[in-house]
Amino acid sequence: MVKIAGLIFAALAALFWVRARLALLKTPLTKVQSVPTGVKRATLISIGVLSILGPAVLIYGGRDLLIEVARAQTWLSAVGTVAHLEDAGVHKGRTQYRVAFTFTDQNGETRSALSADRLTSPPAIGSHVAIHYNPANSTEANLNNPFYRFGMPSLFTLLGLVLFGFAIMAGREVLRLNALKPLATSSPLKPTRLIEGRLIKSKKNIFLSLKHQSCWQLHVEYHDQAGRRFNTVSEPIWERNPSEWSNIGIPVPLILDSSAPARAWVQVQEYFKICQQQLRR
Repeated sequence: MVKIAGLIFAALAALFWVRARLALLKTPLTKVQSVPTGVKRATLISIGVLSILGPAVLIYGGRDLLIEVARAQTWLSAVGTVAHLEDAGVHKGRTQYRVAFTFTDQNGETRSALSADRLTSPPAIGSHVAIHYNPANSTEANLNNPFYRFGMPSLFTLLGLVLFGFAIMAGREVLRLNALKPLATSSPLKPTRLIEGRLIKSKKNIFLSLKHQSCWQLHVEYHDQAGRRFNTVSEPIWERNPSEWSNIGIPVPLILDSSAPARAWVQVQEYFKICQQQLRR
């Protein structure tokens, strides 16, 4: 029950993060981007939740997986006989049971044990089941079900990695955008320079797209004063596919950080206006 509740909570947290990212980055091309404080707060909270939840789920699943891997190397397999079933509660309207079974250990002694797993479709009383046990302590035994032993821990380990990956990717994107946005306003402390780059391609960002909300980013190549070549990626562009209005022959306006040429802000709205003017001619 705890694992199922954790899985549901993790899925809701991931959905909350995606919705927050969509709300943060969605903006019409013809308007200046203005992100409400509440949306910023929601995005940061969602990243924080995933930063905590991801490692927690990873540790939870990884611990169980490591335990089962260690047991696979030391525990012995045997065949047990179902003695009786113990009621373990109701889940989704179905009664769960823990299986009490007997088996003969390596010393020829008959042992009894109770399964840790709760089953809604338990084996019949008197039937034979695959079990495994600790030869150093025969009272430690459980059903030898590969799915419960390795499937569920592996699933939670993978889920933890995915959620933590979401948090890292979201955090990096937020930091990147926040670091580049100040380039739009020049100041003596952060000198900038207007340059032009070449549009390489516009690529759909599948990771940020959701249902009918599609996201694209412009990939632009440019050179600094020393002639060195760099590439940069624009902020997300929502709902309006750049392939419908962009023109690879029109230079892309950029704002370059003179002190760090690898940092450049793509002026998407300015480029959109220039392309629109060319289309009207």
